Amino acid sequence: ADRSAPLLLIGGGARGTAWQQTVRRLSGRPVQVPEAKELVALGAAAQAAGLLTGEDPAAVARRWNTARGPVLDAVERDEQTLARISGVLSDAAPLLERTPETH
Repeated sequence: ADRSAPLLLIGGGARGTAWQQTVRRLSGRPVQVPEAKELVALGAAAQAAGLLTGEDPAAVARRWNTARGPVLDAVERDEQTLARISGVLSDAAPLLERTPETH
């Protein structure tokens, strides 16, 4: 993946400043926030159009310009926070592993 390309933020938190800043800080990449309100419905429609026409659904979505919206500039990646998150996940890994129950 092109590390200079914007990450496309979708979903409930995409319009929230806190989430936008968090993604920018942890990725070090620009972030694009689509203006379209119903991206899930547009995605489903692009998949349906792809099935009907044989076109790649991603190409349909690009042609429809579903990602159009502001692009927030990249900020420096927060390596210290990423290292802290990685450490917590590493420490928690044994707790998240499924083990067979013994009876």
